[in-house]
Amino acid sequence: MAKLRELWAELRSSMAGNAAGFSLRLSSVGHDLRLYAALKIPGGLPSIVIEMPTALRPRDLARITTRAFEVVVADFPGLPQGRCAISIVLNQPEYEDLFEFLGEEIAEAFESAVSSQDAARAVIRCIDRWRRFLERSRRGLTDEEMRGMIGEITVLARCIGKFGAAVAVNAWQGMGGLRDFELPDYSVETKTYQAETGAAVRISNPQQLEGSAPRPVYLAVVRLAKSEVNGRTLGEAVAFLEQVLQPEMSVIDDFRDRLADCGYIAAESGRYIERFSISKVQLFEVRNAFPRIAMASVPPGITDVHFSVLLSAIAAYAADVTALIGMPSALEAS
Repeated sequence: MAKLRELWAELRSSMAGNAAGFSLRLSSVGHDLRLYAALKIPGGLPSIVIEMPTALRPRDLARITTRAFEVVVADFPGLPQGRCAISIVLNQPEYEDLFEFLGEEIAEAFESAVSSQDAARAVIRCIDRWRRFLERSRRGLTDEEMRGMIGEITVLARCIGKFGAAVAVNAWQGMGGLRDFELPDYSVETKTYQAETGAAVRISNPQQLEGSAPRPVYLAVVRLAKSEVNGRTLGEAVAFLEQVLQPEMSVIDDFRDRLADCGYIAAESGRYIERFSISKVQLFEVRNAFPRIAMASVPPGITDVHFSVLLSAIAAYAADVTALIGMPSALEAS
């Protein structure tokens, strides 16, 4: 696959006097789809154009606008009969590095598809994933969010071994749920703490520990330790889990969608350089007099309630972590 960045540079060097529209260079071919590096004229805006049969035209996608790019599906002038195209035009130059990764991900998706129909679906899924990622702030994950994601990936790796890949990934809520995991018979909220900062976890919303008799809630606590020798970065933890999921490509897509919803995409893995080893995973059942602030006790008008819980105070509520969320994965052996 020709590098998009190089093709954009070639196009810029020869764009003088071009008529309005798109100037194209072929980058990749997969099944009956073609991916072009393009510049939108006038303006010379870096673009990606995916040409496909009109029969595969996505009916539920006409136009998407994000703060970084705009997507349009149309029967563009100059296309052969029976062909349409998706154009993705970058409107923020500072995103060009990420934009190239988007093009590469699209090309890899349709090159690895088993049919033209699968390739077209894969393109739309990639675009939608990046749209959701860009809806979050470009500031990246905070240190707390990064550690929290490592903790959730640790629990997810165990759940894959116990429940199977599809059930476990579907149970992971990412940013879309009150609690991190909605497993078949119970919910699990995941928290991390660092060995050097003390054995306590922060609860950011009292409702995370609100359960009911037919559906219990468990608190999973993952102990992290900074380690340049044995630790993994967030990107390495994500890559490990993708290897575990490798035989099931559709599940990998679901996993990547959850990551994007959380504000993480592989193209930005280099931002997160701290290494952590996972030294302990514990599970506690939230029941009876479990130490917490109950929503019923919060007076009307009070918002943004959060609190910390000492692990020594909830030791009596320990549950069988292996029986409920599975055996340790190789991720914990780092």
